[in-house]
Amino acid sequence: MLYNHIYRPTLKLKYFLLFIAITALGLFFFYSQAKSKANKQSITTEEISQGIPDDFLAFYNQFHEDTTFQLAHINFPLKGIKSIEDIGGGENYLYARNEWIIHRPFDDMGGTFSRSFEEFAGMIVETMIANDGQFRSVRRWAKLGDEWNLIFYQPMGMY
Repeated sequence: MLYNHIYRPTLKLKYFLLFIAITALGLFFFYSQAKSKANKQSITTEEISQGIPDDFLAFYNQFHEDTTFQLAHINFPLKGIKSIEDIGGGENYLYARNEWIIHRPFDDMGGTFSRSFEEFAGMIVETMIANDGQFRSVRRWAKLGDEWNLIFYQPMGMY
């Protein structure tokens, strides 16, 4: 009988410590994910090639933070190319507003993708490419009136 009295609190203590350990690991995981996302949500002037207008940086960051802003700054129907993997892929395509998938901040997938920006004829061309060169995505941005807009989109795919 004395054994059961000593055993039960010890078992409860083990479960309590296990609960604390799992909770701590969960909090650590969510904190590291949030920190990782925060690092990917914006671009800095160091990432942008020379010749890119200063106002593009603020626009680009807001484009990925605010879905309403994003939809308001896409020139629908948006010219683009369908992914090769899609039916009719690799051909010119017009993206409609009702089929648009909200774009999130760039994620280099642990260093396996890179991104570059170039200014060309009043447009900014953003290219995201896998380091092995097999996958690529392109977006083109231009000022329509006084505001930047997405004017072309080629989704990630093999081209």
